[in-house]
Amino acid sequence: LMLQPILALYIGEMQGTMEDAALAAGLILSIGGLTGAVTTNLWVRFGERVGYFRAIAIALLGSSVVLFLQAFPFGVYWFGALQIIIGCFIVGVNPSLSAAVSVNTEPTFRGRMFGMATMSQQFGSMMGPLFASIVTTFVGFSWVFVITSILMLYMAYSSNKLQQHCAHASLLQKENS
Repeated sequence: LMLQPILALYIGEMQGTMEDAALAAGLILSIGGLTGAVTTNLWVRFGERVGYFRAIAIALLGSSVVLFLQAFPFGVYWFGALQIIIGCFIVGVNPSLSAAVSVNTEPTFRGRMFGMATMSQQFGSMMGPLFASIVTTFVGFSWVFVITSILMLYMAYSSNKLQQHCAHASLLQKENS
């Protein structure tokens, strides 16, 4: 959601005019959402095979790379094509996270864990646009993408570590059984 307050302005800057920038921004965000909707089930199946935290890590890594590339304003079509690709990656986070919560949380605590996950998403929905607006105001549009790319890269690393921890814990549990 961080792109929403700045996307029309960024597109207007790339076009050299604000004419139809809001329409272009809406189309670009919508196309990214559509590609995400198409690929959601692929991510769930992928997570079932390789592990949900690893699926999250790969989704975040792919999103990080694409966000970094979006920092370079080569044009609206370039940006739109990248938004289609990021739509395919970023959508992998939520279903994999829900599955990971289900698999790795005791049934008596699962409802509270889903509540905490939802609270975290809502907090991110509040902070993302605020963060993007502040960064854009002080250092420019491109830095929003660069900084967010770095944050996603760190989250991908952390998610991969969680996958390793869960795999190790599962192995220990099997040995003790």
